[in-house]
Amino acid sequence: MNRRLRRALRTAGITAATSGLLLLGTGVAAAHVPVDPSTTAAGRYTILTVALAHGCDGSATTSVAIKMPDAIVAVAPTVNPGWTVEKKMQTLDTPLDNGHGGQITERVDQVVYTAKTPLPDGLRDAFELSLQLPDT
Repeated sequence: MNRRLRRALRTAGITAATSGLLLLGTGVAAAHVPVDPSTTAAGRYTILTVALAHGCDGSATTSVAIKMPDAIVAVAPTVNPGWTVEKKMQTLDTPLDNGHGGQITERVDQVVYTAKTPLPDGLRDAFELSLQLPDT
């Protein structure tokens, strides 16, 4: 397989993986939310922009929960005015080497933004997450 085709397939796979990160909460409803990465190279750091354009069925948005794939360990969410942010952690079955002589014993499972005031339907907001994409 030539280099250009491998790169295109890898980019398509990583884009699909980053697009599959989301669970959006408007109360208990789920909605379609686009994710735009700043870069999609395997193993590279990226900033994912999660855009929210509207609520569901005319409802205001009260929270956004972003589920992270198992291959992503650390996430740094950007503070967003009007929202509180929480990283929900998951204990790893097997600790990972952190590359600095220590171990990583937990990973970010979800990043949850909760509106201080519900975001009315028809208004948009965006959230940014800094993370390292998996090597594969």
